[in-house]
Amino acid sequence: MNNFAIDSHKLIYHPHRVSDWSEGKDIYPIYVEISAVNRCNYRCCFCAFDYTGYQGDIFSKDSLNTAISEMADCGVKSIVFAGTGEPLLHPNIADFVTQAVKSGIDVGMSTNGALLKEEISRTLVENLSWIRISFNAGSPGSYSEIHGCPEIQYDLVQDNIRKLVKLKKELNSTITIGAQCLILDKNQHELLSLTREMKTIGVDYFSLKPYSQHPDSIHQQSIKPQAKLAIADIKNIESVADNNFRVIIRKNSLAALNNTEKPYDKCLGLPFLCYLEADGYLYACNTFMGDKLCAYGNLNENSFQEVWRSERKQKVIDRLSSMVQKKCRQACRLDQINQYLCALKNPPAHVNFI
Repeated sequence: MNNFAIDSHKLIYHPHRVSDWSEGKDIYPIYVEISAVNRCNYRCCFCAFDYTGYQGDIFSKDSLNTAISEMADCGVKSIVFAGTGEPLLHPNIADFVTQAVKSGIDVGMSTNGALLKEEISRTLVENLSWIRISFNAGSPGSYSEIHGCPEIQYDLVQDNIRKLVKLKKELNSTITIGAQCLILDKNQHELLSLTREMKTIGVDYFSLKPYSQHPDSIHQQSIKPQAKLAIADIKNIESVADNNFRVIIRKNSLAALNNTEKPYDKCLGLPFLCYLEADGYLYACNTFMGDKLCAYGNLNENSFQEVWRSERKQKVIDRLSSMVQKKCRQACRLDQINQYLCALKNPPAHVNFI
């Protein structure tokens, strides 16, 4: 059975980049998340970026393709199309995916799956390393309420995923097809039935992820459902898994929600990843998306290399890295990376006795 390491981090597989960082070198990021558009066809109640207002920013084809090529030249290893909007709303998203793959970059995508039409699905299955569909309810009514869309979308998206699974088999593709659900008040009673449904559809894995409140989100969701997810519930959900279907309950992330204080006082992981918004601004962290004071620069004005090597970038990192106990989200993406890097920076005694 594949281990996707979704509830962990993968920095340990990049020892050369980590070594350069530990020696104080100005490394390039391994991972870049790109918002090709700041538009969405859904209005999910859990959306972290609802505060952006879905203003409709869209990356031009030439500008983003240029940025992707520059990232490849700088040693970026992976790109994920996700961010503040639905990536499949960009008319050139297929071109961006193929451009990145041709440049030697691994590509993933997070999507609500509503726009997975046959032509785009074929391109994605042929090129993506993985695709993850956000599916957060076990009935049409709950789906409509949680995702802010018509009830008919429930069956439509499930059918799109089935076609994606079928296409994977037809093309003998190595793509990993996953689905992910946030644990919410409105869906907790459906988690087991939803897990079984995803297994029937044929995805490679189904992930249950804790909800983490973005400090700027307009909508507020309770994190109590995560605490109520009993051991018996977890065992029942995990029992649905088999050799062809993996169930991933983000237990490390669940535990992180209970930590009122982070076990490190600096965000050390910022140099290893970044976020590119649809208006061209490159950000250090998705908690601060939209705050131009937290942007390294704009790729519509300067090259990726120029922005990354700028004095402004280092000033932003220095300022944000000290905000760990203030505005930072609980169970953020960098949490386990930071714990790992903190341990490297502060080794215990007798480390040579392995």
